[in-house]
Amino acid sequence: MNKTPLNFMYRFCSGAVTVAGTLALVLLSVFALIFRTWIPMNKNEEVYVQFQNPFVWLAILAVIGLLIVLAPQIGRIPEHTLFLCLGCLYAVAGCFLIFNTDPSVRSDAYGVFESALSMNEGRFSSLEPGGYLYIYPHQLGLATFERILMAFSADITFFFLANLVMMIAINFIQWKCCQMLFDNGLARRYTILLSFLFLPGLFSILFVYGLIPGLLFLYIGVYGLISWLYGRGKFAPAAAVFGVGMACLIRNNYLIGAIAVFIILFMDFLKEVRWKSLILALAIVAAALIPGKLLTWGYEAAAGADLSRGIPKIMWVTMGLQDNEDSSFVGGWFNGYNYNVYMDKDMDSETSGEQAKEDLNDRVSELLGDPAKAAVFFGTKAISTWTDPLFQSIWSGPLEDMGQYTHKGILKNIYTGQEGYEILMVLCAAILFIIYGGAVLGIFLRPGGMKCGLDLKVMFPFLFLVGGFLFHLVWETKSQYVFPFVMMLIPGASFGLVLFKERLERLRRKTGGAK
Repeated sequence: MNKTPLNFMYRFCSGAVTVAGTLALVLLSVFALIFRTWIPMNKNEEVYVQFQNPFVWLAILAVIGLLIVLAPQIGRIPEHTLFLCLGCLYAVAGCFLIFNTDPSVRSDAYGVFESALSMNEGRFSSLEPGGYLYIYPHQLGLATFERILMAFSADITFFFLANLVMMIAINFIQWKCCQMLFDNGLARRYTILLSFLFLPGLFSILFVYGLIPGLLFLYIGVYGLISWLYGRGKFAPAAAVFGVGMACLIRNNYLIGAIAVFIILFMDFLKEVRWKSLILALAIVAAALIPGKLLTWGYEAAAGADLSRGIPKIMWVTMGLQDNEDSSFVGGWFNGYNYNVYMDKDMDSETSGEQAKEDLNDRVSELLGDPAKAAVFFGTKAISTWTDPLFQSIWSGPLEDMGQYTHKGILKNIYTGQEGYEILMVLCAAILFIIYGGAVLGIFLRPGGMKCGLDLKVMFPFLFLVGGFLFHLVWETKSQYVFPFVMMLIPGASFGLVLFKERLERLRRKTGGAK
């Protein structure tokens, strides 16, 4: 084996990612088994951490049992047939959802949509003081993407349908990534099944806020990354750069994905001393950062003035560390702090930023002075972020107290928080645990187990998860933000379930032989 310093650094980094990813997944598995996060279907975004519904444990056993018992039948279904059938059912369910709800959006999604619509009509008031993009200039990329879509239609229903198509495309690319990663037909079929059973993806199609488009482009980038590592496809570098760049332009949160791609490419350079990987890594950084700057300059040229710096980023960190003890908000979740302070300071980025720094220093001193309180705060924040089985996908849809209505009994039952909502909570909580737990099994039961580091080709979801977990410990959080991190774990979880099934079969044969 190569013993050069670069190779030593590679092996150290690989081991560190493996250990960090495993610890995060074990922690999340325990959280998902014991707790759940529940959000009532009203406009207040109240967040409650509760003990898990015991029916979830039965649902976990039932789903795992079905996957194992029906494995021979599942294995005989051609992959493309399975994907086509489930994709058609998914499309029908999505259309039923879309055409039986009011075509409307609210809050930030409304602000971005209206800004894009007004700019397409030649009005740039959203860039002026008090306008949405003046306050939140980091949304320029998403607004521009929506402006492009509006060239086809400015109807909200069209955007819902576009989200549906993109969600199916995400599932397709996930399946294709799994085909490259795992030479195991059952793991690939489990990936198809779990991708479509991960219902937050379906309900998120009514959330027009860049979550799904950004995730689609990130999947394109990851597909390019995996293809590159396998030495396949002359367009792999272009796919990686384009996909990651577009994802970051649409949603800044996907910068975590860009960092993960950069780290993997840099580790490939350390492992193989492959300079092309280092060049591609630098290209990923450029793609993640430069388009946003160019877009800002373009709008400044069009407006004939410098754009606002908007709310300083430090304010999201300050908000993310606040307790919110006197409200229904869980600590670290959005509470309006950044907007309120920014407006109180007359939309002055510098003075509001200074205020946020002072408040942040006071809060950090408080947490450092009381470790027990800090542990409870960060533990509750992590649990509330990662144990909402619906990831706010239903809450982000139509709410009656916001004047948004559904027009079928089953949808009304779900979107008003009745029995249908609770049933979905149970089913999705079972799937969530299976994803976390399956990914853990995939690490422990693979050849070599924890003794060898993760291969670069399968590393992205785990590194992406660690980045997201650490980021949302300090940044303002919502469960909807972490939906992409969980979605990416599905292929690894599927492989883990296959390894678990094979281990059970070997144990059964060994036990049967002993008798």
